[in-house]
Amino acid sequence: MRLINYLNEALTLSQARMFKKYILSGKYKKYLDHVFKGEDRIYLPLGGDTTNVKIPSDIMDFIKKNGYEIVDYKRGLVKKANDHRLAKLGKLISKSGDFELLKVFQNDKNRTAGKKSNLLVVISRHPYDIAGMSTGRGWQSCMTLPGDPNFEEFKKGNKRYYGHISYDIEEGSIIAYVIDPEDKNINRPLGRLMIKPFVNLTDESDIVLYPEGKVYGADVKGFRQTVFDWLKSWQKKYKGTYSIKPNLYDDDVPNYIGIGDKNNEDPEVRMLYYQNNPDDKDAKKDKNDNIRMFYYKNHPKDEDAKKDRSVKIRKMYYNIKGNN
Repeated sequence: MRLINYLNEALTLSQARMFKKYILSGKYKKYLDHVFKGEDRIYLPLGGDTTNVKIPSDIMDFIKKNGYEIVDYKRGLVKKANDHRLAKLGKLISKSGDFELLKVFQNDKNRTAGKKSNLLVVISRHPYDIAGMSTGRGWQSCMTLPGDPNFEEFKKGNKRYYGHISYDIEEGSIIAYVIDPEDKNINRPLGRLMIKPFVNLTDESDIVLYPEGKVYGADVKGFRQTVFDWLKSWQKKYKGTYSIKPNLYDDDVPNYIGIGDKNNEDPEVRMLYYQNNPDDKDAKKDKNDNIRMFYYKNHPKDEDAKKDRSVKIRKMYYNIKGNN
């Protein structure tokens, strides 16, 4: 019954059955329950400015006449009724040839006036919402499941990683969608963002969550920041350096997050330290060119750069000096 309750437009019954054991086990109910407090999903207001502004009547007439409805007027996003694919209003007006109306739209000061967004961000730990991350949506990715109408077309020339979805569920990934407030069952989300677990390099019991860099669908302004703010509101501060959990597909995430370590053999871990401590002059002595370059970019007047063994760093110093 629990499986049936979660079926909607995203997954077919056969697709949902692929993840039946995770849904029926109820194990996810215990995961992060101090945050979710017995719920499968958390709904948050989208941060930043967006849609509730006065729209000129001639622009509103154009939108309705062409069968569209407003998603985010300030960002110029519209969609057809009963369709989650987004279209750009400015482009539609331009194609119509009504350049006077286009001028009204482009110069409309109401689009920069500030009111809060009426969109929501929903964060879910439920296996169904994770499994449907790119299936039955307005986008496709390497996580699109077989049976999706666009699966075969997207498969051409693209590698498939949907087999990793079970690892996401098992290892503790969660997912965020940006939605219309009337779409709380996530039938027609505008975009999605995976949030992956990272493990402390020196303490496997210390795990933190961090969002991927890539948003699929509409990268609505304020979406990723809302997720970051939510994580910051309850997640403990970093106690070390973390890497993504093994078996997880790392789609546009850094190899390491956290505080870094300038004595680590891995230059990426050392770079992370110096990014957090840009004034540490030990960076000038590091054997890695990129770390030294990072330091001198932050300290362009440091004359030690002209003696550096890297030609690029020496050129950078003299170019900066010559431009001053």
